[in-house]
Amino acid sequence: MPERSERTFPFVTTALFYFATWIMMNNLGLPGVYYLFVLGGAILIALALIINLFWKISIHMVGIGGLTGGFIGLNYQMLINSGSLVLGLFLLSGLVGFARLKLNTHNEAQVYVGFIVGITTMAGITVLL
Repeated sequence: MPERSERTFPFVTTALFYFATWIMMNNLGLPGVYYLFVLGGAILIALALIINLFWKISIHMVGIGGLTGGFIGLNYQMLINSGSLVLGLFLLSGLVGFARLKLNTHNEAQVYVGFIVGITTMAGITVLL
């Protein structure tokens, strides 16, 4: 979706479905990490929606940044060492960012900000909650 205005409805719809999924999951008795990742996804989409009202952001980078940040937070919170997985996610993030730039769908700032929003939000959610 090249125009910011085209992104609003899909972002709102997706965020609502993520929040609904999170609410329904609360009755399933699953481990907390599942709730955090769904809640984090909903928050990331809501943040992307708000930012998108003023400026185009790379939702691809928000997503891959969120996945990376989520695993960084889990490593810290659960005292596990999956450094190779996190390294692989950083490499994958670089490839996704390069692809977005190569396709001329975003500029560098949109790619970097998308990744920073994703990684910091999900790392914060998994560490603080």
